[in-house]
Amino acid sequence: MKQRTDSINLRIALQRLGDALPVLIGPKGWTRSSEEVTELVDTLMDSDRPGTELRAASRLVNILAHFPAARERVRREMAVVDVLRGQMETGLREFPTCSDFDEDVLQLSMCLALEAIDADVDWPDSISDDQRVVLVSPETGKSIKLKNVRFNLEKLAELAGGTIMAGAAVVGMPNPIVIAAGVLLVACGIGKTVTIRLSEQDAGVFWGLILAGHGDGCATAEDILSKTNRMRRLYGLGEFDQVQVQRSLNKLATIGSIRAVEGQERRWHIVEEYMVA
Repeated sequence: MKQRTDSINLRIALQRLGDALPVLIGPKGWTRSSEEVTELVDTLMDSDRPGTELRAASRLVNILAHFPAARERVRREMAVVDVLRGQMETGLREFPTCSDFDEDVLQLSMCLALEAIDADVDWPDSISDDQRVVLVSPETGKSIKLKNVRFNLEKLAELAGGTIMAGAAVVGMPNPIVIAAGVLLVACGIGKTVTIRLSEQDAGVFWGLILAGHGDGCATAEDILSKTNRMRRLYGLGEFDQVQVQRSLNKLATIGSIRAVEGQERRWHIVEEYMVA
């Protein structure tokens, strides 16, 4: 699983880079390697076969080793993923019910949660006197200062409606409760509400909002209840009642992960962006 995790980290790092890779490789290098690099990146982004994914990641790392600027930038972007993963993992180790999942499920679920999170950072050589949240990368030992964090609602909706729900009964598949908990734990860390203890119920209701939101992260309490319980039935879990769902919605609003839609009673929206003071 370590190799699979590394390949997914690389994929997330490349997503963070966007269209910058050709510039980092340089005109001459890109002319020489663009076809192969593009093919490998496409394979890494689209493959759902671990073996193919690992081979593409390994080859891509070998190519980038010849281009220092690209290699360093990818390394830095992977460090961002690394610190977010560390923050997520620390919380998940103490999260109720996570001990029920094996390590492979936890790691893969965290990887997918990370794919739905983007962060702007100050690097050590460009940090101002304005002190921001400091996270230390286990990989490099250097501090990375987060400026803001965004959640990709489209990606969360894709995860909710795709292979995860279809694979509910498959052993080793990522778990939606872990994904939702991972996203919420990062939000709590950024919003400095880490003292609020999240429950499995809170994570389940948050996932229900993702399901009910259809990509825009907005839904009524009734729809959230319906989608939450549909997911719980798929996983053989007990259903919630309206009171339980409302209690979790109120808690999620307290930590700043969701908000009530102004002028629309009983309608809730996922907060997409967190600014770090």
